[in-house]
Amino acid sequence: MSKPRRPKARRERPTVRINPKRITSHDLRLPQVPKADASIFEFEEFSYTFNAYEAHPSLSTIYRITKNKRHQTLDQLRTCLFVEFRDTWVLGPKQFDEESEEVDYLRLLIQKIRLALQAREVIRLALKRRSEEEE
Repeated sequence: MSKPRRPKARRERPTVRINPKRITSHDLRLPQVPKADASIFEFEEFSYTFNAYEAHPSLSTIYRITKNKRHQTLDQLRTCLFVEFRDTWVLGPKQFDEESEEVDYLRLLIQKIRLALQAREVIRLALKRRSEEEE
């Protein structure tokens, strides 16, 4: 008689706030964005701080943005992140393989968001310095 099979151990999914405080891309600051090596659950929670449905005029616009791999703005990057996790919210939780291309893409989006915010801060400081020098 064979032994009963034990179910595979599953890591318990933490509770993710689906409706955290919304943060516009204009108001977004670097400390509010998870680091690229953070957990997928932190990415998911951050993704819900942006609502792509409110930021864009139509679903077709959102679809075009997610299919375009050359994102130019914070809103476009955040739209892609939002859509990736919105699917999980609608279709149910899914297991992310940390070594998958999908997770690599999520980490890339987070890195690009962080870089865009860093660049924006450098530009803001340079403009501030220039205006102080002109006074």
